[in-house]
Amino acid sequence: MVILQAIATEQSFSFIPRSQTYDKLLVENEATGVEKEITITSFINGDYYDTINATFVNGTFSLIENNFYKLTLKNGTTTVHKDRIFCTCLLYTSPSPRD
Repeated sequence: MVILQAIATEQSFSFIPRSQTYDKLLVENEATGVEKEITITSFINGDYYDTINATFVNGTFSLIENNFYKLTLKNGTTTVHKDRIFCTCLLYTSPSPRD
């Protein structure tokens, strides 16, 4: 699951893709069924996982706090990754080994 915030600045997420070639990022609100294409501003292809940077809030679409979204990453018409997004205002921090 990808955790994002309802902010108008660029956010990033990492994932393990089926292919390192993709050109379309689609986000669908699970409550309303409204799907929008999000512009990928940059990405990094790693050895085992990739990282995408994108702005998920713009004039026609915005993430809504406490909502779930379906994330679909495509290369043309081929789906290369599917995931789920949860939007929250809380910052997620990984637990330290001492916790």
